[in-house]
Amino acid sequence: KNISVMYLLLGVWSGMMGLSMSLIMRIELMNINNNFNFNLTYYMMITIHALLMIFFMTMPIIIGTFSNWLVPLMIYSSDLMYPRLNNLSMWLLFPSISILLTSMFIKNKIFTGWTLYPPLSTQNSVSINMVILSIHLNGLSSIMSSMNFLISMTNMNSNKMNLNNLTLYCWSIMITSILLIMSIPVLASGITMIILDHNFNTMFFNPLGNGNPVIFQHLFWFFGHPEVYILILPGFGLMSQIMNQETGKLEIFSKLNMIYAMSSIGILGFIVWAHHMFTIGLDIDTQMYFMSATMIIAIPTSIKI
Repeated sequence: KNISVMYLLLGVWSGMMGLSMSLIMRIELMNINNNFNFNLTYYMMITIHALLMIFFMTMPIIIGTFSNWLVPLMIYSSDLMYPRLNNLSMWLLFPSISILLTSMFIKNKIFTGWTLYPPLSTQNSVSINMVILSIHLNGLSSIMSSMNFLISMTNMNSNKMNLNNLTLYCWSIMITSILLIMSIPVLASGITMIILDHNFNTMFFNPLGNGNPVIFQHLFWFFGHPEVYILILPGFGLMSQIMNQETGKLEIFSKLNMIYAMSSIGILGFIVWAHHMFTIGLDIDTQMYFMSATMIIAIPTSIKI
């Protein structure tokens, strides 16, 4: 519970930082002649604001805080399987956010947006290296905590508790953990290629060396779309748990269908990533497939809701 409170404090502080940047950007947009920000500061704030709100506010609160508080209670355990690994995954966030915020004060600021698309992200700038290092540390933290939750829920169940009668919140965290473990290494490979292009003269995303910048968009959105469900599935599970508790039921209505729906959301989330990329010149058959898959994912989502 101490770790969950620290996740909460970090998330609230990061949220206030992100909100401050959002207000500064809105002040900039209030008037057409309002030169509140200089040079690339506005674009830097767009980038840092998005990374702060996604990786350092929403994920620590919705996954770190509630999961560390509720999952051990729901599996009748005093702690997770690996408490020190859990502690390490939390403490990795502090150097990660420190490096991210330090990149704001470097002369050549990052101005790529949170998607880090090349060729903008392969320009000569120290700040892009710092931001990518920060994302690597955050991803390592998320993978370690996800593995801890998965192992704890599958191996630490008491005689009273097994996978058949886990609460919906535990199921949502289990599915979210699987999504994190499968998607974060793909993002890590993409941003590592940016580091190699930037510092070691490789040509992964440089068309002059037969590279293709669109490859990064595929790698990024293969992580980016499951990230949407990583953020929303714990909320679904939490709302189901609250409704179950407040109505005094032993278990929520049609629990098995809810579990299948959340699992389907997780699976389908991995096959719809290119609907973020319709402007890059995909052929019509590919566009039709991703459009159809995107419409199909609404079915398990509506069942869960």
